[in-house]
Parts: sequence; C-alpha cells; structure tokens
Amino acid sequence: MLSKRGAIELSMSTIIVVVLGVVLLILGLVFVRGMFGGLMDVSDTTMDKAKSMLGGLENPSKFLTISPNKISIEQGSDDAISVIILNQETTDIPIKAITSQIPVGDKYTQCLFWDTGTQTSESYTIASGKYASIPLLVADKEGPIRATGCKVEIQGAPIGVDSKDTVMVKVEASKALFE
Repeated sequence: MLSKRGAIELSMSTIIVVVLGVVLLILGLVFVRGMFGGLMDVSDTTMDKAKSMLGGLENPSKFLTISPNKISIEQGSDDAISVIILNQETTDIPIKAITSQIPVGDKYTQCLFWDTGTQTSESYTIASGKYASIPLLVADKEGPIRATGCKVEIQGAPIGVDSKDTVMVKVEASKALFE
C-alpha cells in the first residue's frame, strides 16, 4: 500500500518556504521604503537650504544681509551661515563684524566667525559697489531644545545704514541613528 505521508510533508515544506519568502520580501520592501524616505527628507532639506543660501547671494540689496536668517540645528551640532556686507558708498569702507548670543549669557549657544574662530571677525576693506561674505558658525553645546540666536553688528558701517541683524536658531532634539 502506498503512503501519502511524503506528499503532505513536501507540501508543508513548500508552504513554509513560500510564507518565509513573502515575509522576507515584505520586510525588504519596508526597509527600502524607509531608506528612500529618509534620503528624500535629506535631499529636500539640503535643496531648501542651498536655495536659501543662494538667494541671499544672488543680489544683496542692503548693507547687511544674513543668509539664511533662520536655521534649525540638532542638539550638539553646528551649521554655517553667511554674513554679507555690501558697500553702496562711493568710497572703500573698512569694517569688522562682531557677534553675540541671544539671549545674552546663553552658555549653550556659540557664535563664531570662521576666519578667526572668535566672536570678532578679521578687518575687511570693501571696495565701492562690492560685497564681502563672512562665514559665521552657529554651534550648540549639548543644550536643551530651545529658540536662540546670534546677533551680528558691523563696526565701520556708514552713518544711516542698518548695521545690526540677527539669525534665529531653533535647536531641535537629536534624531536617532535608525529612526
């Protein structure tokens, strides 16, 4: 008499392999979707930041422009912005930029000019009709989530021009590596 037991075991093995294959396929698709979703977020953020930075450089129209004038950084990280000074006078002007934290005494925010590594930039002489761009580093020293900022003031500005501006900084929670 023939036993049908082997045919049932083969059928069960096939079913188990198919179920495991489908589960692994679904897990793989979820993983790939998560990776592409993360890449799209990074890409969108980077493109928005590049557009805002280039927007300030296209055609500065006032004496002092900070580009971008609003940024978001994660706790413990930093970001660079541009301080752009445009000379609309008929003569060359010597300037120096000074920055400070807002609010005053914020021990977790650090605003430093890239050229000196301090809160005071080097001295620059800007020719008539030209501009200078000074990178400003905004860093968080593992502080709490908060709204803060950096005030920039230009020494040597012509009389009657606005020589002060502020970059607003939003410090956000650090994101986990695998979210």
